[in-house]
Amino acid sequence: DSLEHGYKVIHDPAIQSRIATFGSGKGVEALSLIIPSQYAILSHKAVNSLNDLTGQKIRVPGSPVQIEALKRLGASPLSMPFGEIVSALQNRTIDGVWVGTTLFTALKFYDIAKPMTLLPSHWATTVPLVNRNFMKSLGPDLEKMVREEFSKHETLFDEWNLNNIKNGEEIWRKNGGEIITLSEAEAKRYLDLVAPTAAQVLSVNAKTKEDYEAFLAAAKTARSGPCGSTPRERLRPHPREQPHRQ
Repeated sequence: DSLEHGYKVIHDPAIQSRIATFGSGKGVEALSLIIPSQYAILSHKAVNSLNDLTGQKIRVPGSPVQIEALKRLGASPLSMPFGEIVSALQNRTIDGVWVGTTLFTALKFYDIAKPMTLLPSHWATTVPLVNRNFMKSLGPDLEKMVREEFSKHETLFDEWNLNNIKNGEEIWRKNGGEIITLSEAEAKRYLDLVAPTAAQVLSVNAKTKEDYEAFLAAAKTARSGPCGSTPRERLRPHPREQPHRQ
């Protein structure tokens, strides 16, 4: 629902234990998830309502969840390497781009297009990974130290992201950019169309379905929990100390 809601979900002890199993088949461990920014669509034609997406060619990161969502919204999703986005948007090979807001600012996309529409309840995540064999090679004491140090710095990541998002919005507006928030009715319509798509795509694989349902349950619990705490307060105790972690 928000960046704060995302923090609560990600740092739920059961979710952290589940995240720790991701990548086990590839020899890596996901230490956690980090939320760098909200997803948005930047386009030459302002997207003030979902109808404005009809027929627009929008570059997406490539996930079926995003591709199918855009199809339901009436747009034409296109997948292309990130390095080709700037020229494609400049020469109007594409009409818009779906990516995290902070990347738009960092790469000065405001020189190409101005209207940026925030996507309701849609946030980017990045994954810090470590090599599992390397962690084991450290021995119990050093491995514990590495995890403790990551835990301390994870708090800084979250706080830094909060400030980075705010600064990015200020820079965007300062350079003539526009930040559009959909109306309450349009936001609900967006979620009514997009949420079933995510459920459908993520339910094809039994394990992915299980993970998705666990995140949904954690999100529901987080909505009913206490609000107003800072990211630092929300991150303790760290779930790496949970005995059921695999």
